[in-house]
Amino acid sequence: MVATGCDGEPFQFPNDLCFGPDGALYLTDSGVFIDEFAPNNKIRPDYLSVPYDGRVYRVHISTGKVEKLDTGIKFTNGIAFGPDQRLYINETLTGNIYCYEDQPNLVAARRVLFGNVIRPDALPGWKGPDGMAFSADGKLYVAVFGQRDVTVLGSASKRPPRSVTRP
Repeated sequence: MVATGCDGEPFQFPNDLCFGPDGALYLTDSGVFIDEFAPNNKIRPDYLSVPYDGRVYRVHISTGKVEKLDTGIKFTNGIAFGPDQRLYINETLTGNIYCYEDQPNLVAARRVLFGNVIRPDALPGWKGPDGMAFSADGKLYVAVFGQRDVTVLGSASKRPPRSVTRP
C-alpha cells in the first residue's frame, strides 16, 4: 500500500510518524511543498512568510484509509504518544509542543500547548523542534534543530524545560 494523500488532497512534505496505542499509523505533514520552502535545497530567507498548512494524519493499517486529524499548523514536524496515551506533535516555526485532549475522537480534539523548546537566547534563523520521544519516566525529549540541543520537558509540563547541549 502507498498513501499519497487524503480525500484527494496530496501530501506536501510528509515528515515524522509513529504508531498509536490503537495500532494506527500517525504522521505529520509539514504543510508546504519542499520546492516552495527550500528552492534548490536552500531554505528561503523569507521562510516565515511561506503559507504553511501543517497537518496530522491517521492511517488505519487494516483498511489503508487515511484520515486528516488537524490542519493549520506552522510546519508540523515531530510526533509521539505519551505515557498518558495522548498524541503530541510539534510546530517547528513557533517551537510549540502540543497535545490533543480528546483521545477517543482525535478529529474533533482540541490541540493544547504542552510547552515550548525555543530558548530565549537562541540565535535568529531556522530553528525549532524536530524529532521527539518520551522516556520511560514520562519526560519528553525533543531534538531542536538550529539550537544544537535536546530540550527535555517534564511529564505534563510540571517541571520547567531544560536543554541538554552537546559538548
